[in-house]
Amino acid sequence: MTAVVGTLLKAWGVPRMNVRCVRSLVLEGNTGSLRVFEKNGFVPRETVVDCVRMVTKGEYTGRVHTVHVVEWKGHSRGDEAFPR
Repeated sequence: MTAVVGTLLKAWGVPRMNVRCVRSLVLEGNTGSLRVFEKNGFVPRETVVDCVRMVTKGEYTGRVHTVHVVEWKGHSRGDEAFPR
């Protein structure tokens, strides 16, 4: 997954869409996904406690989850450095 996220940013997001910033939410405890984002230059921005309710089979489970907000900031198209 690390390569997939990197390819989406480098081969599509920046050159085709001129993406400069991407934010993502990672459920607390999902260390694998958090590591994938970190390897691609994302940095932690904040932790939001008890903000996501999960749905299973169309029903809220009642559990509320904490998420980590991660952010990637790159340069605009044409800049040599990637990511910033």
